[in-house]
Amino acid sequence: MPGATVLVGEATNPPESLVKYEAPEAVKTKTHKLLHQAGADTSSLSGQLKGQHTVSLLNSLLPPRHWTQDGQLWVQAVSSSPATRAEVQDLLQRFTEELQIRQARPVGICPIRRELYSQCFDELIRQVAITCAEQGHLLHRIRDELCMTLHSYETMYESSVGFGLRRSLHGEQSRQDAAVQLEEAGAAQQALQQQVEEWQTNCKAQSKQHDEEKAAAAHKHQEEVDFLEEQVKQLQKQLDDVLASSQKK
Repeated sequence: MPGATVLVGEATNPPESLVKYEAPEAVKTKTHKLLHQAGADTSSLSGQLKGQHTVSLLNSLLPPRHWTQDGQLWVQAVSSSPATRAEVQDLLQRFTEELQIRQARPVGICPIRRELYSQCFDELIRQVAITCAEQGHLLHRIRDELCMTLHSYETMYESSVGFGLRRSLHGEQSRQDAAVQLEEAGAAQQALQQQVEEWQTNCKAQSKQHDEEKAAAAHKHQEEVDFLEEQVKQLQKQLDDVLASSQKK
């Protein structure tokens, strides 16, 4: 945020940066109140330290870094000296080396590459703002716009990832439900198949029993018919004998 003081931390040295800074200066204080005052009025603190319009401009665009070490408050503002051609070439060389040393990914999302490009952009803002304040302000606005755009893309990406994750979980849940339903349907089919087999077995048994009963009934009927025919023959013979005896008399 423009005009805000960069707080590095407690009992720590500032990290290396591609931005060119002045030598750190100690601020005589026994408390951390000045640290918060510096964050609220950076231009005033820079005016007390440097007393130059260019320094105030640079501090409004690229706020100084503050940190404490051994109870001592230190302030380090960006350099107000113009960049030479050799320094620009050295910046390009350092930038390329840092990409390789820190193993920044050449493509895709890479926080390391983004940080180094941001530092390089800030250094360009510093160099341009020294020679032309308007161009420095314009580059600063461009940088802020790019940061907001990138943040919007990150928010959209996180939302899309969350949506994709939810859809994936929903699909996995649906797949599991379908697997459970398929298993239940298979079990129901197996139960029905077993029931059909039982009915078929019962039907065969009843059919066999019916055939046996039918055969037994037919055999009994045939025996009765044979018995009756034999009786008819005997009666017919007796009748013939009676008639024959009557004729003889």
